[in-house]
Amino acid sequence: MEQIIAQVIGGALGGLGGGKAVKGADMGNIGNLIAGALAVIFVGYSETLAAGRAMASKHGYGIDTDQELTAEGVACLGAGLVGGFVNDGSLSKTSVGDAAGQKSQMASLIDAVFVLLTMLFLASLFDNLPSAVLGAVVIDAMVGLIDFRTMARY
Repeated sequence: MEQIIAQVIGGALGGLGGGKAVKGADMGNIGNLIAGALAVIFVGYSETLAAGRAMASKHGYGIDTDQELTAEGVACLGAGLVGGFVNDGSLSKTSVGDAAGQKSQMASLIDAVFVLLTMLFLASLFDNLPSAVLGAVVIDAMVGLIDFRTMARY
């Protein structure tokens, strides 16, 4: 029988991270750090707005881009203060939540609790999960955001 080799996630780190500072960060690297930070800001904000606009278009409501930027900034500042990772809106998470019938912020808080519990207690279960499975989950979630009727016009 032929053996199939697939890249697996391997070594999924659990826990909360511990709030350690970035190694090698000093004033000599500030230019590179600022350039990288600006890139993360623009890409993250763009994805946040794309997710918000996709849902606003689908459900017939508007979004306040200034409020989105403020919320993004506060969340990233909070993450930075505790040694966390920057965050942004997620097209795939948004579409999964919408498909599941998520209607309020409470659903996002419940999601956060389950993510935290997974990080603390279940991370090792993902060690042997093929990376392609994660890709398939994201692709499946994103298909729900594609508006084929609008694409047909072009």
